[in-house]
Amino acid sequence: MDAHPAASVAVRRELRRCIDERAPEARRLLVALSGGMDSCVLLHAASRIGFDPSRLVALHADHGLCDESAAWSRHCRELCRALGVECVARRLDPAELVGRGPEDAARNARYAWFESLMQKGDALLFAHHRGDQAETVLANLFRGAGVDGLAAMPRSRAFGRGVLLRPFLDLDRSLLRAYAVENALDWIDDPSNARLRHDRNRIRHRILPTIRRRWENVDARIARAAENLSEARSLLAEVARADLRRVAVEDAFQPLSDAPVLDVDKWLELSPARQLNCLRGWIGLVAPRLPARARLLRLQRDILDAPRSPSRFAWDAWEVRRYRARLYVNPAVPDLERRARAWDLREPLPVEGADLEVVAEWPDGARPDDPRAVTVDWRNGSKRVRFRERRGSRPLRKVFQERGVPPWLRPLLPRILVDGRVAAVPGVIEPHSIAGSERLPRFRLRRRARRDP
Repeated sequence: MDAHPAASVAVRRELRRCIDERAPEARRLLVALSGGMDSCVLLHAASRIGFDPSRLVALHADHGLCDESAAWSRHCRELCRALGVECVARRLDPAELVGRGPEDAARNARYAWFESLMQKGDALLFAHHRGDQAETVLANLFRGAGVDGLAAMPRSRAFGRGVLLRPFLDLDRSLLRAYAVENALDWIDDPSNARLRHDRNRIRHRILPTIRRRWENVDARIARAAENLSEARSLLAEVARADLRRVAVEDAFQPLSDAPVLDVDKWLELSPARQLNCLRGWIGLVAPRLPARARLLRLQRDILDAPRSPSRFAWDAWEVRRYRARLYVNPAVPDLERRARAWDLREPLPVEGADLEVVAEWPDGARPDDPRAVTVDWRNGSKRVRFRERRGSRPLRKVFQERGVPPWLRPLLPRILVDGRVAAVPGVIEPHSIAGSERLPRFRLRRRARRDP
């Protein structure tokens, strides 16, 4: 306590500065509250910086992974009651704990729940400090992480409908402890934090103390290295965005993803390092987790070896596909037998097995009282298309080929049939181009909200 006589002032000033700089218009402050010392300090400080208490909310996630979790929840509720702060606590369902290990699964579930609670303009606060940053850098280094991993935890980033803030990243944990003592705070020490079988605990209790004895202020030095790497990450992202603009195919048909379709020939003009960086930036636009470096190198080599032949590269629930010297990234779609059915055009038509649906759009929104019923089918069979401006008819498969529709997308596109004849294919064939389809609306493909595993 003697080392930090003004700990309360320093901690509150840092918290206020972070909010003023990174979320000055914050509608609410949501504080991730575990019940440990760091998060208790964060909540107490947030309640003492002049922020409207009615817009301060503590969020406590009970993972149910130990016998003491119910007691921790009670402690968090009691602290919030003493501070006059709203507390939202929830015991997570075991089915939500999905990840590469218990800690990863708990984190994924916790963040998903936090995100679901966020409203537009909210700021979500975490109590990670300088020591946590040092542990994260070392843990990622030992896993062989690249620039993204070694940049570790950002001070702020977009999250849900608002922003995620870590206002204590520049503070040493001893300062937070001094704050807790000055303000007579009670907290819970998680006994699992002392178990050395967990990698982070071994780094915290064995590796970092040894390093600190040799190098003074090493936590601050590691944090500075992470900041430098964060700048490098930003520069790499900027280069990737510029390269993506250069190699993207304009107006390419890609209903499954917001990521642009890439022109392989233009991509091959980039240097090898920029090719790989471009792939990372491109995949990162849509997929929550990038493939490992070895797999990305394999994808790069595959494209270089056979830039025009069809191929598929898959990881998690995502895939990169190549067709006619173009690259596509999208969620993997199962190969299903989709049955023909009637559709009255009133409600969106879901595409089974994909996050897609088809909607009927009448000009000026003037939908007839009794819209014309149609049949939808997903099979090519021997279907032919009779265009208004052409004599005779063309096989539907030929139309798909001529218009560059990739083979894996074709089974997802419903064939809109009237009297057994093709009247439209959303995104490919408009009704106005088909003889006898004048009364039909325009059909549009749109994506439904998707939850990543």
